[in-house]
Amino acid sequence: MQNAKRAKRRFAFTVIELLVCIGIVCVLTAMLFPAIAAARSSARKSYCSIRLRELALATTVYESANKRIPPNLTSVYNQWQFHLLPHLEHQSIYSGIVSEVDIYPQSAYAWMTIPSFLCPENADSEFPMRQYVTYFLVGKSDYVGIVGTTSELSDGVFPAYGKGVGGVHSKGIRYSDVVDGLSNTLLFGERPPSKEGTVGSWLRGLTHMNATVAVFDQGPFPIGQGTEPMMGCGEQKFQLGDLSNPCSASHNWSLHAGGAHFAMVDGAVSFFSYSVEERVLRALATRSGGETDSDR
Repeated sequence: MQNAKRAKRRFAFTVIELLVCIGIVCVLTAMLFPAIAAARSSARKSYCSIRLRELALATTVYESANKRIPPNLTSVYNQWQFHLLPHLEHQSIYSGIVSEVDIYPQSAYAWMTIPSFLCPENADSEFPMRQYVTYFLVGKSDYVGIVGTTSELSDGVFPAYGKGVGGVHSKGIRYSDVVDGLSNTLLFGERPPSKEGTVGSWLRGLTHMNATVAVFDQGPFPIGQGTEPMMGCGEQKFQLGDLSNPCSASHNWSLHAGGAHFAMVDGAVSFFSYSVEERVLRALATRSGGETDSDR
């Protein structure tokens, strides 16, 4: 009889045991979430680097066909991103822009989101922004060309609007102009678009700052024809920025922790820490500065 009662007896967790189990699960989950978040962030960072390398390789293909690097601006609206479209599998968009006769140039295409120009770390870049001055919807770009050490000197591969061989209506510079070496000269870098819509679109650039920046600059910074330049920013250099600070649009930075990616003219991509020495960036930003290896 006693054996029958024992057979019918049910085994279950006590309240204390259940609470202990729940506590263990919560602790393990709390330990796991940061690891998952870190892994996702690392994946986004890697993908951002890959897209930057794709832009550098597309530039190489463009140079092979045209014997020049894409120019900074060939009109008030067309900038280097526009010229790379056929080499990024967007020939139809490129052809459509070229053939468009709308009174507002590129109005049917400027709002489009082109994944090749976006860093996955910046989720907001997937949505078009309202451009300052014109109020058109424009697609964004998280990558910019390097003007040089400063916009005034324009000694890099993407000289500023109206400056030298890379200015407005130019054909861009040649590889032979990059005397410092393709592996020693910066081509592209990261810079999130501004929240105000002043700069950061892949088309319809109103000034050189829309698609290019210098590694060091003092301002004032032009943001659009018919408007006052952005003042009061002081010295701008490669440093952590803030999406809510308009001045952050005037220098390279990223939403990654600790630094940003840069691509060399030869296609190599590296992650630079914000603590990188100023002399190193200055040397890498010039196309024909004549710096020695000790300067880098």
